[in-house]
This record gives sequence, C-alpha cells and structure tokens, in this order.
Amino acid sequence: MQTSPRKVPTIRDPWPYNPFVTSIRLHGQDTISEIVNEYEAKHGFRASLFDLVIQVMIVACSYDPSDVWHTETNYVTITSELITKGSVREASEIFTFSLQNNSVTLNIALIKKIAKQQIKRLHAMQKDSFYLGESVAHIMPMQLHPEAKLTKLTYTDIKAKNGMHQAIATEKYSGQEVIFKPIGQELNNECAKAFHYLHTPRPDDVFAFGAFLPNETIPFAIVSYAKIDRKYKHAMLKAAGFNHRHTLELTRGWNHEGSPRNTMSMLYAYAHASIQQHRATHKKQPLEAIITAVNPNLGFRGSAFRAVGFKVIGEKPTAYHYLLSKSGHRHYATRRELEEHKKRTSGKLNHISSAFPLIGTKELAVVLNGPKRLPAKKTYKVSGQEYQAL
Repeated sequence: MQTSPRKVPTIRDPWPYNPFVTSIRLHGQDTISEIVNEYEAKHGFRASLFDLVIQVMIVACSYDPSDVWHTETNYVTITSELITKGSVREASEIFTFSLQNNSVTLNIALIKKIAKQQIKRLHAMQKDSFYLGESVAHIMPMQLHPEAKLTKLTYTDIKAKNGMHQAIATEKYSGQEVIFKPIGQELNNECAKAFHYLHTPRPDDVFAFGAFLPNETIPFAIVSYAKIDRKYKHAMLKAAGFNHRHTLELTRGWNHEGSPRNTMSMLYAYAHASIQQHRATHKKQPLEAIITAVNPNLGFRGSAFRAVGFKVIGEKPTAYHYLLSKSGHRHYATRRELEEHKKRTSGKLNHISSAFPLIGTKELAVVLNGPKRLPAKKTYKVSGQEYQAL
C-alpha cells in the first residue's frame, strides 16, 4: 500500500517541554493521587490518575505562574521570560535548579482545589454517557504483564459495514488476543468524550478504529481521523508538498493505562493501512499523508507517532481557553468548542485564556504515498494571525 515514501524534514527530538506545566505532575501527582483515592471511597468512581493530572495541568495554566509556583526569588519571572522568547531548554534548567534547592514550591492548596473540581467533572461526563455508563472500569478487566507487548497483526475475513477487515494481534506473554476493527461514530464520540484528555469529540471525524478484548463492546484504545479544514493547515501542507484534499488529520488517540505498551503504534499502523485500502477501493486516489498535533507543554513525547513514521513538519501557537461557571470554576474548552459556545450565546460568553507562557504545539506528518521527495527545509511556523483564521 505504501509506495515511494517521501522524506519529511525533521527537527531534533525529543523536543523541550514547558517546565511550568510538566513540573506540576512531578511535584503534585502524589496529592492528586490522594484525591483520586478519597473520591473513589466516597463516590465509588475511580478517575484515571493520568487524565486527572492532565486536567489539573491544563487548568493551572489559566492562573498566573506566580499563583501556581510560590517563591521569594525571581526564578519564576526569569523562567517565564525565557519561555516567552523561546529559550525553553534554558528555562527548564533554571526552573529545575530552583525546584531542587526549594527556592520555588508548588501551591498545593490550589492544586487540590483544581483537582477536586476536575474529578467531579470527569465523573459527570462518564455518568452522563448513556453508552458507557459505569462500565468504564471494566474495559480492561485483566492484569497484563508489566512489559506486555502485542505481536504482529493478522488480518481476518471479518469485515465491518464499510468493508474494512478486522485484524487480530496476540499479547506476547499471556497469549491474550486483541481485536482491531473500525468503530461507528456514536461509540467513537462517547469514547472521545469520556476518555481522551480533551474530552470533546470531533463531529467531523470520517474514520475511527478501536482495539478490543474479545467479547467486549467498549474499546480499550481508539483513534479517529477527519478531513483537513483549517486554512493554516492547508498552507503548512502545501509548503511540505502535500495536497490537503488527499490528506487526513488524526484527531483523537487514546488508550487505557493498562494497555500493552505498543497498543497505539499498532492501532495507528492498522488504521492507516485500512484507510489506504478503503480509498484505493472507493476513491481510486491514495492518501498522501496523515497529520496530527502533539502538545509538548503537557510533556507529550509523541513516541507512538514516531514509531509509525511521523515527523515534525510544523509548529503552531498554543493557547488554552476556559469557560467560567457561575461559581467561578474554570473548565477547559477546545477552540472549536469555544466557537460553538460563542455562536449559541451570540458572542456573550464568560471565558478566559491561558496566563502561563506556552510553547508551540508540534505538527507531525507521516507520508503514506507519493513520488516526490521533499526538500530539506525548516519546519513551517504558523503565525498567530494564520492560527486565528478559520
């Protein structure tokens, strides 16, 4: 299915992370874990620690850095200035030093406040799902080997309604079978809302796939894809030599914390091969590439993406937006979600944006088909004006 792969220009990996944000996990995770345990004991709901930590990190960005990180020195100011001007590695070194010598400490009271608000939100989202209900805890009912890993995919004769074949992989240590197959829009939306850290489905997704244990109806991993709609993405793809009409965007990817370690890279490989086969059968036009975004502010490495050939081709501004409740609680909203809220309220919306200095989000691409070879060039920098254009 893949012919004449083009070389995509790359930058140095791993990329630097935002020390203001990622250090919240390092210094606040034990506190957040206690809240998970306390909430489960009281309400019978166990939140994903990974998910709750991410929610706390995102919402903390709505506060001034000096409210989150306490200090009597100028380390927070210096770190903020360095991040703003793009010297992120230097900022990380200075901020790490300040934490090690206790010149800067995390505002644990604020972290607890955010975590308690966000765990209620996570619980409500899963309870409100008529599809998932309280069955979330049972999607990964077995304990796997600590080094659990899936073996090579084997395609079956079983087809979904869209004609795509299912595939089966076997876990190396237990022999447990895992089924990879397309999933419908309804299940995809419910899983994206309940599990993916953005907790907002993409209604424009055109393909979605899941990894299942046998006889289970809820996947323990999902991935979905949509057509390219943003103008800045069209320009970025054109600069990289791609036609946006023959490119898709990987919009959501999630897997359960107990999944075999290569679940996502195998799911991506299965999904991309299935999409290419579908296009060859129905559109007679192969897909040139797939793009996706990775946010290094949150410490995401993009390891599963890089394992299937994704490389950095661009960078765009990062900004978080928050809806304010009547009680003053701050809830993260994606840019698309914010746009929809503005339409429904005729622009009268109580919201704020991130106060932390944030580093750019990486745009990655994996080449699936094409005879041309990309010239070695710098990554495409999306300007603030480009990013704001719809």
